Amino acid sequence: MNDLKTRLLNGAWLVYFISVPVGRPFTSWTLILLAVVLLFSVDFKKALALPGLLRELLPFIGFYVVLLAGVFYSANQVFAWQDLSVKLPLLLLPFFFRVSAIPVTSRKVYSTGYIIASAAIAVFLLGNATIRFINGVQNAFYYDIFSFYIHPAYLSLYFVTALILLFENQFIGFRHYEKVRLLMMILLLVCVILLASKAGVLSVILGGLVMLFSDKIVRPKVRWLTVVTGLTLLIGSFIFLPVHKRMIEAYNSLKYPETLSQHQEGTAMRVLAWKTALQISKDYFPLGTGTGDIKDVTVKYYEQSGYNWPLYYRLNAHNQYLQSLAALGIIGLVCLLWIVLRPLFRWEKLSSGSKAFLLILILNLFFESMLEVQNGAVFIGTMIPFFFLKNPDRQ
Repeated sequence: MNDLKTRLLNGAWLVYFISVPVGRPFTSWTLILLAVVLLFSVDFKKALALPGLLRELLPFIGFYVVLLAGVFYSANQVFAWQDLSVKLPLLLLPFFFRVSAIPVTSRKVYSTGYIIASAAIAVFLLGNATIRFINGVQNAFYYDIFSFYIHPAYLSLYFVTALILLFENQFIGFRHYEKVRLLMMILLLVCVILLASKAGVLSVILGGLVMLFSDKIVRPKVRWLTVVTGLTLLIGSFIFLPVHKRMIEAYNSLKYPETLSQHQEGTAMRVLAWKTALQISKDYFPLGTGTGDIKDVTVKYYEQSGYNWPLYYRLNAHNQYLQSLAALGIIGLVCLLWIVLRPLFRWEKLSSGSKAFLLILILNLFFESMLEVQNGAVFIGTMIPFFFLKNPDRQ
């Protein structure tokens, strides 16, 4: 690959990584740009002959083949093909990443773009919330009012991933870098707290524990300073901000399981969605409902069970493992687990950042059906190969 093609490809990847935390429609445009640049920049004859290519991509191919097979026993063909398009990044991005043969130096450039974009979004959200608060909007700094353009759980995961990359020093250094790095970490942590996603808070705690106790990354003085700062922010938010309300509401709704269907609270509706997905999985075992029918079948079960609030919001399973099991059967679940859990077999060889990301990804897929929306499919299709796929040029 000549220098011009290399620069074009690196530029396309950088623009794409900057767009990932921004979400739709920017990721769609930059993904198309990346595909076009790849066509002109990569020698696919050589790329397809790379050692281990099929082995690395097989989990993603397997999942998509099962998804495609599910189209043929679906009644709702419109939704089936729409779902295929939503999940297409999960197939394309690992392939793009692998054939691009991205070196270590470029990887740090891309993560720098991702971090800066995440910090810029955080600043924008805080500025927007300040203006809205001045104009009389209550709780302008809280949950979905604060994150008005993308679901708080997804944005929390984006920000936590940026925090992991900052901890792992996946950022191009410059003068006063350490001070700027600390400020960005505090900024992102504050925003995760304001987003008030329960999965987001758990992700900060889980990922933070893995990263903080890695001697290779964090010096003891910095470690304990970070622990004290983080705990102060978390405890302060629970005392002075309405974040604790979501935790209390969740506890109260779960306190009496027999009244779950009467609650509009998120955790209560999620439990009902899980129960419904499990029932569908049993009734449609072993192949599932099919790619296109899962939404219609779920709504039908909500109606039959009298789950009015999940029916009103037309909720999916809010658990990707159960969602895949209900829609694609046991084979679909196995393929999903193959994608997500495969890095566990190389646990000792993973960096602390990769370990932290893997754990929070497993956690978030338990609380959200992330592959059912394009923002989630794009994020997972990007970050799994970024953290875990082997590349001959970046060992």
